[in-house]
Amino acid sequence: MQAFSTRHQVLGLIGWLVVSFITAGIGAIASVDATQFYAELTQPSWAPPAGAFGPVPCVST
Repeated sequence: MQAFSTRHQVLGLIGWLVVSFITAGIGAIASVDATQFYAELTQPSWAPPAGAFGPVPCVST
């Protein structure tokens, strides 16, 4: 197994961090209207109450 230089490891780390931040940004952009979308969904009668999900912000319908 080949050992990589410190410079190569740092560049790899920076590359993966960039990929992670880009993915997080795309997810944030895609979920901008999520609250409105979920508020419009019809809940089944057996759905648990919103308080059962703890710290997750709940949208009352």
